[in-house]
Amino acid sequence: MASGSRAERLLSLYLAMAMVSGGLAVFTAAMDMTGRDTGAEAANIVVDKNGGGAFTTIQAAVNSASAGDTIYVWAGTYYESVVVNKGISIIGNGTGDTIVNGGGSGDVIKVTADWVNITGLTVTDGGSSFYDAGIELDSVTDCF
Repeated sequence: MASGSRAERLLSLYLAMAMVSGGLAVFTAAMDMTGRDTGAEAANIVVDKNGGGAFTTIQAAVNSASAGDTIYVWAGTYYESVVVNKGISIIGNGTGDTIVNGGGSGDVIKVTADWVNITGLTVTDGGSSFYDAGIELDSVTDCF
């Protein structure tokens, strides 16, 4: 792979990092968010708006996920509002590359569960009401 293109090397590096992150997710997912052993193994779910993943929308991936799962969102602009109602991680390809656009209405991402991690994405174009947010944390704890 050393002789591959720069893009191939970057993709290999990203996949290696994802595998390491996925391994950590599997380790932590054997326990629920309170530390009790569940015996379940966490899933890694890929969202790609162009169809290269298991889902083309973030909300569909969230709906399919179980607590402890990790959702990887490939680069692109996702025009949707998302409700996260379970303790999962949502990881984008980077804040400049992965954008969630709420279309100017309501909260862009509303978190209603504890132990949610959202990182590596840009959240934009929430509603204009005083109560609208880019990311709303609704009565939750231990989210980052």
